[in-house]
Amino acid sequence: MATTDIYLVRHGETTWNQTQRLQGHLDSPLTQRGKQQAKQAAELLQTTCLAAVYSSDLARCSHTAQCIAAQHKLPLTTLSGLRERHFGPLQGMQLTDMDHHQLALCNLHVDGSPDAAPLGGESVREVWQRSQNTLAEIVKPHVNQAIVVVTHGSVLAILLQGLAAKPLHPVRTGYYENGAVVGLQWQH
Repeated sequence: MATTDIYLVRHGETTWNQTQRLQGHLDSPLTQRGKQQAKQAAELLQTTCLAAVYSSDLARCSHTAQCIAAQHKLPLTTLSGLRERHFGPLQGMQLTDMDHHQLALCNLHVDGSPDAAPLGGESVREVWQRSQNTLAEIVKPHVNQAIVVVTHGSVLAILLQGLAAKPLHPVRTGYYENGAVVGLQWQH
């Protein structure tokens, strides 16, 4: 059976991660620790024969991915389909400053539906469809090869939940540290 080895990587820590500020489609720079996490991810993958490196088009991911791409002397391909979930008007807010209603919207467990979304934002199902479709396109030219995909915490959790054929749930069921590397095989 033909497969693609995929190494999903969460971007390094950002200044907004430090202050628990919801980023979504907004961006903040990597911290020194985040830059070190990017280097550690690159070191972890240094002996892996990679065919390509893909990343969300947001700077925190592309900066992380560039460390890996440079190590392997590969070009970096950025794709908007790998972007973090859009949290609507909650983007840029600190979790500690949100009232109960805003926190409920952020966690989107108000009605327990993966289709719930903040005004102008995305639902879990929309993120799943977007990111899974993007991943399906990415793997097509990489049969029997290994690739890296650098993305965001929510996208990583939603992708792994959906790929494991678990019901999509509005409350994040997995947490992956900044700089985490998760390997999986995609069967063609």
